[in-house]
Amino acid sequence: MNFQRINKLLEKYYDGETSLAEEKDLRSFFETEEVPRNLKFARDQFRFYSRSYRQEHTDEDFEDKFLEKLRHLDTVALRSNRRTWMFMISSAVASIVILITLFFHFNMFTRNIEDTMSNPETAYNEAKKVMYFVSEKFNKGTGQLQAVGTFNKGLENARSIGQFDVGMEEASRINEYNKMSKYINNLAD
Repeated sequence: MNFQRINKLLEKYYDGETSLAEEKDLRSFFETEEVPRNLKFARDQFRFYSRSYRQEHTDEDFEDKFLEKLRHLDTVALRSNRRTWMFMISSAVASIVILITLFFHFNMFTRNIEDTMSNPETAYNEAKKVMYFVSEKFNKGTGQLQAVGTFNKGLENARSIGQFDVGMEEASRINEYNKMSKYINNLAD
């Protein structure tokens, strides 16, 4: 066989551009014993492909086994699909039932506001009582916030401690100076 043609076919094969007939030619070429030394790497590869191809296609029941497995998978997938749809539908129905129940229980949109006071002056006095009550509770709640103001004043006083820290740092520098002067005096003696 022409070795130049085989080399070109190998290049096409590795580029993924060969046809089935060309691949068959390559397989048949590499099954022979007369393979040049520079193509021995490809010989082992194509012999491996040929052996695996024969092993895969020697089982006569392969197609039947394959189709049976496909049928089994379809059945499992169909059951799984049904369950998924049933869960989705039942959750949607449950959500709708909950919303309808809440709507009728609270009856927000159909409730009419009724006037319970016939005399406007009495209604004014009742509203005033309610407002005083709310104001009293609000003032009681904000009274505790005065402690926060006291705390803020304490923090302002604590800032003066920061100035004390600055003075202490300067004093420590003097202490360092004294240590250095003692060390120098000891060296001089």
